[in-house]
Amino acid sequence: MQILQRHETFKRIDNRNQFHRVKFTIEQDGNYYIGYLKARRENPSDLSQLQDVQQVQTTGRGPKLQPHWTITQPTNESHVKKPAIDDLVNPKLESQMEHEIQVWEIIKQHPHPALAVYHGCVESEGRASGLVFARYEETLSQRVNPGRLCKRDFIASGRPLVQPWMRRWLESIKSALEHLHSLGLVHNDITPANIMLNDNNEAVIIDCDSTCRIGESLVDKKRTYGWTDRNVTHAAPSNDLKSLGELETWLFGSANELAWEGKTQIALYHVYSLKETQPDTSIFWVQASNVEQLYESYASIAQQCDIPGSSNRGSNPLDLVPWWLENKAKSPWLMVVDGADDMESFFQTNQGKKISGLTDADDVKRDMAAYMPKCSHGAILFTTTNPGSKLFVGASMIEVDALNKTEAKQLIRNTLRSSDPQEDVDDLSWWLSNFPLAITLAISFIGTNSISIKEYIGLLDGARSSLVNLGDSLNVPNLTKELGKPLEVVVPCLVLLQQLEREDKPTSELVQFASFFHRRGILRVFLYQYRTAESLDPLSFEASLTKLKMSSALLERNDDKLEMHRLMQSVIQKLPLQKEVISRAAAKAMSAFWWSYPYGQPITHSTLATYLLNAFSIFRCFEMLFLGDTPQRLAITQTLIVYFESRGRWKDLATRYAQRVVEHVEKRGEEHLETLDLMSKLSFVYMHQRRWEDADMLQSYLRERKGMMLGDHHPSTVMSRECHIVIDLKKRSQEDTTPLLWIEALKRKEREASPTIEAQQPWTGFPWRALKNDILASRKKNVPPSNLPQLVDSIWNRIPSFGPPVPEGQAWIHWACPCGQQLFDDFSSSSAESLQALQQNLQNHNLSSGEGHNSGSSSSQDSTSRPNLKWPWPTFMPGNNFNKFLRQKKEGATTLPMHTRSQIPGPVVNTTPYLLMCIDRGRHFTGLYQHVLQNVEDDTQLFQFLRDNVSRHRGISSWFTFRSVSAISLTRFEADNSQYAEVHRHKEVCGKDCICIPPPERVQNDEYDCSPSPTVKPTQVPVIGTNRLTHYFLKPHAFHGPQRTILNQLPKRARGPLSTSQDSMQLGWGIHIQEGWHWRSIYFVIVVVFLVGGLAFGIAWSIKEKDIQSAFAISATWIAISPLLFGWIAVRDLQ
Repeated sequence: MQILQRHETFKRIDNRNQFHRVKFTIEQDGNYYIGYLKARRENPSDLSQLQDVQQVQTTGRGPKLQPHWTITQPTNESHVKKPAIDDLVNPKLESQMEHEIQVWEIIKQHPHPALAVYHGCVESEGRASGLVFARYEETLSQRVNPGRLCKRDFIASGRPLVQPWMRRWLESIKSALEHLHSLGLVHNDITPANIMLNDNNEAVIIDCDSTCRIGESLVDKKRTYGWTDRNVTHAAPSNDLKSLGELETWLFGSANELAWEGKTQIALYHVYSLKETQPDTSIFWVQASNVEQLYESYASIAQQCDIPGSSNRGSNPLDLVPWWLENKAKSPWLMVVDGADDMESFFQTNQGKKISGLTDADDVKRDMAAYMPKCSHGAILFTTTNPGSKLFVGASMIEVDALNKTEAKQLIRNTLRSSDPQEDVDDLSWWLSNFPLAITLAISFIGTNSISIKEYIGLLDGARSSLVNLGDSLNVPNLTKELGKPLEVVVPCLVLLQQLEREDKPTSELVQFASFFHRRGILRVFLYQYRTAESLDPLSFEASLTKLKMSSALLERNDDKLEMHRLMQSVIQKLPLQKEVISRAAAKAMSAFWWSYPYGQPITHSTLATYLLNAFSIFRCFEMLFLGDTPQRLAITQTLIVYFESRGRWKDLATRYAQRVVEHVEKRGEEHLETLDLMSKLSFVYMHQRRWEDADMLQSYLRERKGMMLGDHHPSTVMSRECHIVIDLKKRSQEDTTPLLWIEALKRKEREASPTIEAQQPWTGFPWRALKNDILASRKKNVPPSNLPQLVDSIWNRIPSFGPPVPEGQAWIHWACPCGQQLFDDFSSSSAESLQALQQNLQNHNLSSGEGHNSGSSSSQDSTSRPNLKWPWPTFMPGNNFNKFLRQKKEGATTLPMHTRSQIPGPVVNTTPYLLMCIDRGRHFTGLYQHVLQNVEDDTQLFQFLRDNVSRHRGISSWFTFRSVSAISLTRFEADNSQYAEVHRHKEVCGKDCICIPPPERVQNDEYDCSPSPTVKPTQVPVIGTNRLTHYFLKPHAFHGPQRTILNQLPKRARGPLSTSQDSMQLGWGIHIQEGWHWRSIYFVIVVVFLVGGLAFGIAWSIKEKDIQSAFAISATWIAISPLLFGWIAVRDLQ
């Protein structure tokens, strides 16, 4: 027996590749076999030791010959590509070989010098047994990477065998790919192993088994992992161009790769070293140049790690991610916060307040530390140019020195590997003042355009002169000061832009267009919309994109986004080289954003965050260029207004806006501008709800009225006209019909007459039908009561009342709920300041702090109570049980990611939390109920969960008794196996020290879960007021936006249900739901049933029987029973 082949196989387990078994190819007695062995380091000595053994059929395989195929015989100068032994067990072998032969027959009829020479196929028993090609001796990978290093290690090695003249190979490969595309074919697997070198030292593309026609599926095609985008499922020319760009980066590097030299490179080196030594440590990469990047990074972490609550559109990842890292991710983690230069001023701008959820009423300056997680099992590494920030007080500092002359020259020489004289290298280093960023841009330009250093220095001289002349003409002596970068760094950017302006106008306009979006989140959908609007050829458009990426103006990411360097963006926007051109590009960017906005589409939180960041970026550019209102700008403004106002609750917002429209119609009239503005915003709410007909009805009315009042060319009128087209396109695309190109649709719609609005009132034409459902919903906004006590309460709460007297030693805290009801609770505290802060928080509806604001421990939901952070650097110990808490996600990008996706785990909770509920059963017993907290992610869901369970336990009896839920409070209790509990009531057992929350040792050993944990004595008790809990139980939808304060603080059993025995009582912590006589209902029944009923009976009897005396005698007796019943109930309650 002879082992011909041996290789390990891996299987996807728990979202990571893990060893599965070893595959062997065996030859024995002239036959071939394939089998498997579980042992990783053993070899079989006999076939019987293998599993799943199958004999390989070596004869009669291959596709049947076709008449139009070329038949040939191999020679010494040719190479025959035959199926390997492993391929012979593939049942699809024939169809795959037939497909590749057909592709090569097409290429044979239309040859290209950089495509392999195909001679034909070899015939055997009427079948094609192999393909015959010209012989090539060496692949590109063998030539420059003989050590077979992986991509990262090859780049790190310095590429000693790569020479500048090899760039001509890329040009010939690109020419061959364009030739393939002209034939309607896409290669789909461009790698160094699939490029051979012929005798003339020219590059030749081989291996077309993945090649298929444009638009065909790639599901069954073999593509090399790490060189192709696995998310792409269909063949397109962009697949080959992306791989070509990846190949160029592999050979010659990129500006982004070199730009890592410095703070970020050191951080990356530490991250990779940490991951190699401690693979169980999770790495999170956060961009923090501004608040938008921080928000996007946190949103991406929340999505990738499946953090509970992250799918709620109203949730804020700035609060959610730190809470999760502190409380749920209990294994080691490292967060790298890159670019933390100006973090202290994040929340002092209107934009920062919007993203972080603040309002102008918030007079507390947010400290950035409030949004940084703090716990013993995690650490944070910052990269910054502002080490004096108070955020880094007490932190360990590593200062990165600037490049010296020798290092700068060595960087130029090692990267270019050119034959330029040393004095040219010295001159270039002098011109660029040894700035790493300037050297990076220069190297990229020289390599991409294949010019000498001396020629590039000439371009630098010309660009520098033009920059100085521009500053003189604008009376700005120091123009580069406006850009925040020195002249030596600005000029290389200008060189690139001037070259594009001279030689490639479409590419120059494309980079100008892309510069108006958020530089780290340029979505491809914006670029495709631009391509459609400008009627560009797809191949030319992809070629322009590739050129920008090769020149380092744009950087490709694996999440369907592009990046632009901050300096490149600033130079394009702030240098007024061609004001009119830049203004047109800004208008195109605004238009592309609007037409691409995902109205009514289910999108992830991080994607939505990216849209918001791009909108803010475009608005900033419009203000900087002093551009006026455009229809698209008005539309985006109203879209963002309703988005921020809705906080994900579109149905409630639609009802509220419809009610406001009705009020404005009554007060100001149907054609008042404020009424029309409200209707316009309401139409955008409908678009988010996919209510296309209602939105179209409103915009049609607005288009007609605005045209009469403001004119047909007013931006607001044009916006309504274009909204009508957008609605039609969105509706068509989301109904899975063929979407129309927006330009064609615009022309068609302009030719059509305005559609007739159905069901209009004939005297006004006002679209009442569109508002009908929401107007009716606003009238039914109050949910009908589910039992008699709630019916009585709904009437009683409308009557003004005053609070009860304050108990001795306590303070009375009162505030207004967002639903409008006045609330109060009694607290005792060691200081008046803590109670004043509590009342202020509640009064401002800033419920993210809650009563635990001053509890002495930091809550993830309390942004203002965090202490000044001291960043320790703990020793990370690899945890073997890390994957029990977190699961790894898909492989990360080859460029700088938001976090290392290949190592990002998600939470896996070992035990589901239980909520222990003590519910009164009658007047003398309290039952213990233990329920799994499943699908409960915020406080609204928590109280709805409580209502459902209480209603289920009480059943239909709630309608036939005068007892109802009177109070809810946190409590400690004792229980045995009788399913009854002895509750330790707060007012009876708690003094200055409250025992209603678990002691610290019960939380620290993970028996109970509550946040903040009671490691420090609370400054006021109770921790959460009884009236507040009771009010939200009765009105679970009264919260002002989604929050988790009460859910976090609530004691939850983390080790399964509480086990009880008949021998001893067990202590537990949970909530106590108290029942009591509902005196309002009793009084209501006495008045209605006895008094009103007695009078009605007396009147009816008198009329019918003509006997007034008897009638009212019976009525008086009936009424006299009521005080007796009332007294009996009161005495019974006192027993």
